[in-house]
Amino acid sequence: MLTIPFILLSIIIPSWFTSVIEEQTQALTVSAMDQYSLYINSITTQAEDLGKQVLVNQTTQDWVRLEKEYSNIPIEQRMLMKNQLKMLLSSMMINNSNAMSVSVILNDGTGIWGNTPSLQKAEWYKDFSELDQPFVKSHIDPYQPTGGNINSYILPLFDINTLIRYGIIKVNFPSSLLETALNKIKIGKNGHPYLLDKQGTNVLKGKTHISKNVLSQSLIKIAKGKNQKGLVEVNDHGEDYLVFFQKLTAEKWILISEVKKTELFSKAIQLQHNLLWWSAIVFLLTIVASYMLSTNIVSPLGKLAKAMGFMEHGDFSVLNSLYPPLNRITMRLDML
Repeated sequence: MLTIPFILLSIIIPSWFTSVIEEQTQALTVSAMDQYSLYINSITTQAEDLGKQVLVNQTTQDWVRLEKEYSNIPIEQRMLMKNQLKMLLSSMMINNSNAMSVSVILNDGTGIWGNTPSLQKAEWYKDFSELDQPFVKSHIDPYQPTGGNINSYILPLFDINTLIRYGIIKVNFPSSLLETALNKIKIGKNGHPYLLDKQGTNVLKGKTHISKNVLSQSLIKIAKGKNQKGLVEVNDHGEDYLVFFQKLTAEKWILISEVKKTELFSKAIQLQHNLLWWSAIVFLLTIVASYMLSTNIVSPLGKLAKAMGFMEHGDFSVLNSLYPPLNRITMRLDML
């Protein structure tokens, strides 16, 4: 009677525990992603505002007009205007709290901080021009005032009067700004979030450790769905994965993290295995106890009841042959 409820509880409790873990993990992960999303949005919004300020500034526009007609402008005047634009950009960088830098580059590679001879071949420029991504992935640009790995926001540089495009404005911010905050998000033991573009490429340094099959399935499901954030489940070679995601306001960036179900629910699975083992042990002990109870208590009582039956019918000869320990009682009854 007690074994069956124990077995049922060993199945029900881990299942309930698993559902609770999944709900709490989803709530905590989505909350952490929300906070990171707000942080990312604040940085990208600041980069956009900074780029627009440079674009509409009169000093920038004057420099563009001088450079496009440089053959008719004395070199001294051009250098003076370039220095004025440098001072403007320097003051913006000094007043920026996120260590952002700004550069203005013409289509031929002529820049404020240094010329970029192979601008059209640069990977970050291809992301902007060919893939139409204003926010480009982490890279190293030796022609920028910010050293190390940087992410950039790029917007076209054009004459606001004629709307003719003459180059780009490149706003840079250290990749470490995004990486430090991202590394604080953990899911399970090995779950790690990644910031990806619409092609599934890591926006930050390094490569993603999510399998290509899991990543491709996840991106397809995320693209088909209308939710800005949530959870999708995918299967790869018999292994179930939970994939958390959140779409960011930055152009086509997706915050994504995956964790194996077996890893996330390892404690619940272990609890279920332990309870099932204890259920099996209790069941065996119940069988042994029942057998011993039947042998030591029920069986003698059965024999006594049978002997009483023989005595009731006066079959003392049969009683003596079957139950030798009762000989003395039989002899006394014969004497009576």
